[in-house]
Amino acid sequence: MDYLKMKDGELRGLLLRALYDRRRMRSDEHPEPGFTDFRDEVFCLVEGIPFEEQKRLLFQLAQARLVELWAPKSSQGLLLLGAWISSQGIDVVEGNRPAPIAITLHATNAQIGDGNTLHARTADDGN
Repeated sequence: MDYLKMKDGELRGLLLRALYDRRRMRSDEHPEPGFTDFRDEVFCLVEGIPFEEQKRLLFQLAQARLVELWAPKSSQGLLLLGAWISSQGIDVVEGNRPAPIAITLHATNAQIGDGNTLHARTADDGN
């Protein structure tokens, strides 16, 4: 993936989808389901997107109330330590609510029918 050729809406969609996919994971260190810990500087939520770029996009998603951040203030500004998808973010991914900012959610594959045919299903097709 060449993230430099992608629009911000596409990148925000990738991050929102990644948090959506992690929403049921539990952590012993944090009580919030789906908590993604960013204290490890080598961690990337989406492979191929630099950590600083992910932080910028996650702050945009947080301003739109699609994700929650654990970002305490420090002498250097806000430190992003963790994130998880909000209920509004889940609704956007599932197609139950329009996104308040530009977000492109790419099709995910889902098996429908007898297993011999694979149909693409998008978050906004209402099915």
